[in-house]
Amino acid sequence: MTKVYKENLIRYLTDFADYSYQKRVWVEGSAKPGDTSLFFSEGCCAVFDDTGLGDALKTRQTVFDKTADQALWDLWDATHKVDYKNKPDSAIIDTPAMQLVRDKAATALQLITQKNIQSFVV
Repeated sequence: MTKVYKENLIRYLTDFADYSYQKRVWVEGSAKPGDTSLFFSEGCCAVFDDTGLGDALKTRQTVFDKTADQALWDLWDATHKVDYKNKPDSAIIDTPAMQLVRDKAATALQLITQKNIQSFVV
């Protein structure tokens, strides 16, 4: 069973859902102590690799509940639709694909925190 670090996931999802954060950190380069993801690609690694979420999803483990897990799968799919390779974050931040990532991250974050559901694999 893969360990998923819920507290870190919540922090990274918050960054993924926040346009102002992304503009300040990813585009303007104005990172503050405690800012976690300095680039889009780093944010993807933080959400899916650093938390263990990607491995848990790939092996079809129940992470939270059916609805929250589907929201996380939707986020996974949305991140793969962002055309970020060989482009600065300033070129992707205002794209419809990146807006979809923010929307999916916000939905997943709300589902995980609203009910204070516990992870099955933490």
